[in-house]
Amino acid sequence: MMHEDERRKLFEWPVAKRLEIKSACVIGNHYHKLKTEVFVLCDGAATLSRRNVNGSKAVYYTRMRFGREYEVGPGVWHSFNMAAGSVLMCLASEQHNPEDDHLVDQA
Repeated sequence: MMHEDERRKLFEWPVAKRLEIKSACVIGNHYHKLKTEVFVLCDGAATLSRRNVNGSKAVYYTRMRFGREYEVGPGVWHSFNMAAGSVLMCLASEQHNPEDDHLVDQA
């Protein structure tokens, strides 16, 4: 299945997705109560921001490297600052469930 908007093209399978970024943008900005995700930057540039929603308010920023795996577990807010032309892959522990996408007021 493919979804597209002005920011990106999203190719989705039951437990995987591929994002092709059209213009510089921020994506994600949510956390999951159940799902663990592993992200891999395949092309371009991105910064991953993470914060434990049940802990301190500290946000950890990581400049992503090509081919390296970045795991985000349940209860970890995550957001990606993506450069135009970047490609990001995601493998998940379970199928996408929109009810498990939780926004936070402040990250």
